[in-house]
Amino acid sequence: MFAPHYASTGTSYTADVPYSNITAETCALLTLLIRAMVKDCDKVSVCALPAPGNGTTFKVRVGRGEAGKILGRGGRTARSLRIILISIAKEHGENFMLDLESQPE
Repeated sequence: MFAPHYASTGTSYTADVPYSNITAETCALLTLLIRAMVKDCDKVSVCALPAPGNGTTFKVRVGRGEAGKILGRGGRTARSLRIILISIAKEHGENFMLDLESQPE
């Protein structure tokens, strides 16, 4: 079983994770981008989890009321983040997905 790879407040935490170096670097990049978009950057966490098949899902959690800033108008910002992930994944033969979560109100 895979342990998740976490990046929170700029620091990565792992526990014998069989992820590639590119996954850790992408997790750190995604954390940096998301933290730049929200007001409460201390509530941002990015977790890389194994996806079905040969992929990785980046689960992004943001503070209450901040999900709209990540989604953007009509989902444009989220779509742009997914395009960045797809570009990185294709370059390295990986499959990355993005999952956005907001803290419950």
